[in-house]
Amino acid sequence: MKYRIPKNTVVVLNAYALGRDSMTWDDPLSFKPERFLNKNIDLKGTNYELLPFGGGRRICSGFPLALKQIQLILASLVHGFDWSLPHGNDHNSLDMAEDFGITLRKKEPLLLIPKKRINLVVAH
Repeated sequence: MKYRIPKNTVVVLNAYALGRDSMTWDDPLSFKPERFLNKNIDLKGTNYELLPFGGGRRICSGFPLALKQIQLILASLVHGFDWSLPHGNDHNSLDMAEDFGITLRKKEPLLLIPKKRINLVVAH
């Protein structure tokens, strides 16, 4: 785009703004994980629409471990427990309002009740 960037300049991308760009995403401020289904967007820093771990030579060195850990922990929780809302509430009644800060979080914390489904064997 004909920008002139002097040698040794440090360029910092605003990953927060990239992830909320209305020219890239439909309704970017809404939580819609389905937007990533059947897309060729990866987390490895080659698609600048999504940069949770950075990109290029400066990508987070813990990325491979973090991805495996997240998948293992989530799978273990889903497999080992039945989850319900307190007081028999329906999932449609959840308040999905968000609170902005350094990270994006729910305004009201999610409260779930786990009920043990299986006996997990722990090796000693």
